[in-house]
Amino acid sequence: EAKVKVAEAKLHDAEPAERNAKVQLNAELRASRNCSNREESECKMRVDDADATFRRAQRNTQRAQEDLTNALNSLTNAQQGWTVAQKYHDGAVDDLNSLRGVVWCH
Repeated sequence: EAKVKVAEAKLHDAEPAERNAKVQLNAELRASRNCSNREESECKMRVDDADATFRRAQRNTQRAQEDLTNALNSLTNAQQGWTVAQKYHDGAVDDLNSLRGVVWCH
């Protein structure tokens, strides 16, 4: 469960960062439309930087989502393993109780 909480926190941080990077990229794209020829290379550089930031943010969000999925799958597997172990335990207790009854009868 701790891994799930950590993964959820990462995703909680990554998603707004991605949204903010997208907003910044869109702002730079809009601003670049108004650039003069002299400013064109600087505008392109700002757009490229914003695009790179957005792509990193997307990858971080994707990794956080994958981490959350993996943590949830691990938790599910652990819960299923616990259920199986509990059934074996219950079966063993039943067997011991049956043997106890046999011993008392003899």
